[in-house]
Amino acid sequence: MICHGVPNLKFFDDYLSIEGKKRGGVPTGYSFRDKKRGWGMNARLDLRYLSGKEKSTYIPARLTSYNTLFLDGDVYRENCYACPYARKERVSDMTIGDFWGIEREHPELLKQSEFDEKKGISCILVNTQKAAELCEKLSDRMYLYESSFMKIAKKNGQLDHPSTESERRNTVMEIYDKSGYDGVEKWFRKKYKKQIIMHRVYNAIPRKLRMTLKNAIKK
Repeated sequence: MICHGVPNLKFFDDYLSIEGKKRGGVPTGYSFRDKKRGWGMNARLDLRYLSGKEKSTYIPARLTSYNTLFLDGDVYRENCYACPYARKERVSDMTIGDFWGIEREHPELLKQSEFDEKKGISCILVNTQKAAELCEKLSDRMYLYESSFMKIAKKNGQLDHPSTESERRNTVMEIYDKSGYDGVEKWFRKKYKKQIIMHRVYNAIPRKLRMTLKNAIKK
């Protein structure tokens, strides 16, 4: 898989605990890439309450401390920043991942009913003859379209190099060691206050209009 990095499990568990307390329930499940509202960065948190009621809450990633720090590469394990597998040369027969940026690299595909950006579009890197033969066998079960490594790698930087360790990582980890995830949450709310406001406004705009504006800006 195309992997950006993996945070510490305890760090994630502590984040879930904070979210549960904040929302008055017990976390029972979490999805980083829930597609009910489209392909992208929407997370889904499943909660169970004392009454026995269960509810799912959808949270845009940039409105949460954990997902923001994850996406910015600020909370990965130390060895992730020197990962020997984040490179063009792959050790597997096949590599899979999200085809981020496909709307710019292959706009013609989005006009075809077989490829639905809302549901997500994946990329497959064929690294060996064995993988090529497997793709051939699956061609009647999947919608396959030829692309290139260069196009896929534009928005998947870990196909060229590991994630870069930022200066913020030390700050976040020091706060976490001293004050737990409560401290990280408070720091995030203060440090990212403007971003949170901007993303709340952005996510209030209907998805179709957001995509139109996004494409217009890129042009």
